[in-house]
Amino acid sequence: ITETEETETLVDSAQEKLEVELWLASSDGNDLVKETREIAKVEGIARNTINELLKGPSPESNLLPTVPAGTKLNDINVKDDGLIIVDFSKEITDNHIGDPKAEALTVNSIVKTLCQFPTVKEVQILVDGKYVETLAGNVDVSKVLTPETISQ
Repeated sequence: ITETEETETLVDSAQEKLEVELWLASSDGNDLVKETREIAKVEGIARNTINELLKGPSPESNLLPTVPAGTKLNDINVKDDGLIIVDFSKEITDNHIGDPKAEALTVNSIVKTLCQFPTVKEVQILVDGKYVETLAGNVDVSKVLTPETISQ
């Protein structure tokens, strides 16, 4: 490969995009609605997708964010058995409004957003590297979650 060909390959791969599904709150805050977003196709697509979820809905949509403001992704780890461990900063609990419906939307949006990937079967949510019972006192996140085990 010549240097020119190698540069062209890097440019092409940098522009490759992938459509992902972000599950966000409806304008009335009662349901989850899928927003499709194009992001760069990279290794570690789940990390990029969660970071997009943390950014919230597109400005032109009338959707609402599901994850409290200020929340950051500390780490994400996909296991070979289909479990993904996602570790959020403490803002996911500290800044949560505590409403049972809002908490269910937060948990469901994370699980549904991650489980769109064929390698992900289950989600374990951590806060600052620790297992927690709930994010805001209502929804049990101490065990692994799947789209089938969560309810709104």
